[in-house]
Amino acid sequence: MHTQKLHRYATRPGIFFTDDGGADIVVRSETAEAMWLSVVEPQDQPSQFYTNAIKIPDDADVPFVKTMRRHPIVTRCVDGHSKRETLFRMEGPNYGLWYVHLPKAWNGMHYGFRADGVWDPKRGLMFNPYKFLLDPYAKGIDGVTQLDPAAFSYACTIENGHVIGDSRGEMSKLDSLGKVPYSVAIDDRYDADYEQDPAHPHVHWRRTVIYELHVKGFTANAPWLPPELRGTYAGLAHPKTLSYLQELGVTSIELMPIHAKQPELFLQERNKPNYWGYSTLGYFAPEPSYATKKAQQEGAMAVRREVIDMVKALHQAGFEVIMDVVFNHSCEGGNADMTVCWRGLDNLSYYRQGEPGQLIDTTGCGNTFDFTDTRNVVYAVDSLKYWAKRIGIDGFRFDLAVATARLNGEFTPFHPFLYALRSDKLLGNLKLIMEPWDIGPNGWRTGQFLTPFSEWNDRFRDTARSFWITDVAAQEPPKYKHLQPKPDADADDLNLNLGSGHIDADLQAGLRRVLGRANPEQAAREEYDPTATDAHLRHLAIMGNTDGPKPVSEAWSYSEDRASRPHLVQAAQSARVARLQQIIEQRDHDADQTAAADQDTNADQQASIEQASTQQKADAQQQAGSQQSSHGQQNTDNDADAKTQQPEVIFHLGDRHSDSISMITHEATHPLSAHINTSNSNFKDRRIRKSEYAPVSAKDAARVAAYGHGVPNGPLHGQVSPKASVSLQEMATRLCGSADLFATNPGRGATSSINFVTAHDGFTLADLVSYKNKHNEANGEHNTDGSNSNHSANFGVEGPSDDPQIQAARERAIMNVLGMLMLSLGTPMMLAGDEFGNSQQGNNNAYCLDDETTWLDWSWLQKPQDSPEQRRMRSVSDLIAIRKMLDIYHHEDFFTRLSQLGFDKHSKSRVMWFLPDGSSPQRDDWQDKSLHAFTMRLTSGDERSVAIVVNSGPNDLEFHLPADCTWHLLWSSAQIHGDGPRQDSFITTHWSIPANSISLLGSSADPRSMPTPISN
Repeated sequence: MHTQKLHRYATRPGIFFTDDGGADIVVRSETAEAMWLSVVEPQDQPSQFYTNAIKIPDDADVPFVKTMRRHPIVTRCVDGHSKRETLFRMEGPNYGLWYVHLPKAWNGMHYGFRADGVWDPKRGLMFNPYKFLLDPYAKGIDGVTQLDPAAFSYACTIENGHVIGDSRGEMSKLDSLGKVPYSVAIDDRYDADYEQDPAHPHVHWRRTVIYELHVKGFTANAPWLPPELRGTYAGLAHPKTLSYLQELGVTSIELMPIHAKQPELFLQERNKPNYWGYSTLGYFAPEPSYATKKAQQEGAMAVRREVIDMVKALHQAGFEVIMDVVFNHSCEGGNADMTVCWRGLDNLSYYRQGEPGQLIDTTGCGNTFDFTDTRNVVYAVDSLKYWAKRIGIDGFRFDLAVATARLNGEFTPFHPFLYALRSDKLLGNLKLIMEPWDIGPNGWRTGQFLTPFSEWNDRFRDTARSFWITDVAAQEPPKYKHLQPKPDADADDLNLNLGSGHIDADLQAGLRRVLGRANPEQAAREEYDPTATDAHLRHLAIMGNTDGPKPVSEAWSYSEDRASRPHLVQAAQSARVARLQQIIEQRDHDADQTAAADQDTNADQQASIEQASTQQKADAQQQAGSQQSSHGQQNTDNDADAKTQQPEVIFHLGDRHSDSISMITHEATHPLSAHINTSNSNFKDRRIRKSEYAPVSAKDAARVAAYGHGVPNGPLHGQVSPKASVSLQEMATRLCGSADLFATNPGRGATSSINFVTAHDGFTLADLVSYKNKHNEANGEHNTDGSNSNHSANFGVEGPSDDPQIQAARERAIMNVLGMLMLSLGTPMMLAGDEFGNSQQGNNNAYCLDDETTWLDWSWLQKPQDSPEQRRMRSVSDLIAIRKMLDIYHHEDFFTRLSQLGFDKHSKSRVMWFLPDGSSPQRDDWQDKSLHAFTMRLTSGDERSVAIVVNSGPNDLEFHLPADCTWHLLWSSAQIHGDGPRQDSFITTHWSIPANSISLLGSSADPRSMPTPISN
């Protein structure tokens, strides 16, 4: 039986080219009374429809709308736009679809629709045949919407850039053609590239590392690209861009929306763009502005080709391409906004309706697509399949996904749209990522989308930020080793040379640059520069020359003699090397003698401490249950006593340095005073846990006393801020893949959790540690937009700072957060630019800024190899490589014995937890927010086990590691500053982990073949 042409496509809207040189056109509108296809041609070219069309006179007194209602095909010239419009009346509705066969159709044809029906905006009916409407299925879009009264369905005016009018008032009779975009026809029937489905890399979830980027912003400032490729699809596909991504090590590129977009009305009124693109104009068409100028000039087909070539290039380089899609709302906003497509075709069917004439908005963007309507579900699925099959996209991230899964106003994981995605043989095998919230009732639904969906894990984000940023910022500043003064003997040697001379701060800094280096001779050589300032040469003159050390006054004039520079440097090198050798020998000798002399004394002190602690514990047990902390919680110090026998000792060290270098005296040792505190109240107030302490040997104590090492007054191993907000249980849960959220049905594992700390929406990672408050003034909303709850900190200064301590704290916080991100079970996602410290100057909602604020700053590529950006990039790249290398992370199940379903999940994967003293956490420990140090060990069958060692406290802390294997340092956040042992070092079971750091250790089956173990 022969099938009629038009009804062949009765279930799918769109444009379908036919073998007769024409095309079948289908559009959906269930409530329109009449529909016309509009084909737009250049007025200076002959029309393809001259024979059959009735011409409407240019000066006709009768509106063209009345004429087109009387004839099946009419044509007219559009005043002021040099365009000719031919209108074809369509047949229908047939099950809500309208049809027409176009006798001639071609690639690049501009077309659209006009819909006629009831004008009753108070009931949600807003049909207006004067408005030119886009095809929802258009594969190309050309042009932009102008802020003009003609773009609105209702009568209005534009005054001072603002719309004045009543959306429930009179219908507008202004023709919108020329003021809104055109649909562009694309014929891809015979494209040889589509004879078979595009090849997808299909990276396993367990090996996936996602990298979120903006197509334009990523390369807009890229110095390796010629200007014409910057900020384009072609620029992202450039070999040097791909090489950078490979060097970083990510596997999956998540593109912020590349659907055609249009700024919301309120942005157009402020003359601002929607830079992010979460304001979709067409779900089948790519955004033209991201294409090269050449492609834009050639038309929509060339733009589409550039997108396809970009995806192919990424595939060939080994990357998946994940596309951010926005099916929760459109760019049309509320009923008072512009009419460009869906509102004009069928406002009641496309958008969720509330009270008559009002839209339900659970997105915050004015409208919400109605996914209780089957045809809207089909529309979304058709779009996704087109991008997957024809363009080659490997996965999708669904913006505000809860809004697409509401039935009768409530979210359900059994929504028809979700079933449609699961059951489709193409889409069901791609990566499907949900943003599990919207702004509607009960909109936060993290973990509730079930298999096979993965979800953004906001709980992981908030926990990581709180633990490593806000909690650390609230405590005593860590003493980073690379910022501490080098051994005081060097400064004492300076005093011997200077006598009573005074040295200002600049001179002090210059001296320490040279004296503090491991190779002073090389340092002096590097310090010398023919263009060096006189101050630098004074440093060298003060140190000595062939005539002997000079007083400061003579050094001042001596250094000004340019001819003396080479002579000065050579003499200073020789004098310095000899003197430093003497210093080192004397320091080691003094430390050994002090350790031996104090060993017996410390032993006696230890016995006294234990006796006092025993008495204190007995007294405390009598008062158990009767004491309450200042926060109304029972004091937990007695629990700590039951867990460990380590004494409650606070070590106080005298001030090692005086205010002036010239006042420093040469002392080999310094008295160490150990104060035994017998009052529980002090520990309660400071929230100090005895489990934070490890035994201090006499030699270590003598070393600390003699040389300082930056240990401040207070506990030797630091104290936790009373403002700490994250418990051990919370950290453990997030590190293990958030089973409390994602172990929701059989087969769903840790990889369902998309772990992230930053994304496009919010602070960049650099800004997260540099700004306590948002700074969104540039958005033009008086800093009222964007979130006020960011879990951010500035570590002492709001914005950029040249303070070394603040810079170190920020850099360490960044590496700690990235370390937790990459070392946690689940699927990590990072924001482009975080690997080198990109900043948006404190703007946490830069959605409308298409400028240097949001474009990545690549100037760091020209900086030296030891610049902070270069170091961070290398460290992040190493960390990603290590994660991908370790089989222990190549699991999709949870590392736990019990699932949330209430039965044993038989798995070889296990996780074990240890406190610094080597003991296992007890019941009360899990909810203790003062615990800031622990070890997490992952094991799985015969695979190499790993240990993640965490110390967010302000001082180094000795850890007792599991002794059943030899541990190998794989990565540490402290290495960004050169603290701790080098990478690949072997670690003994007693390891002093650097302050405020996270480290990854790997077990080694045969330590005999490895380097000598190191204990720092």
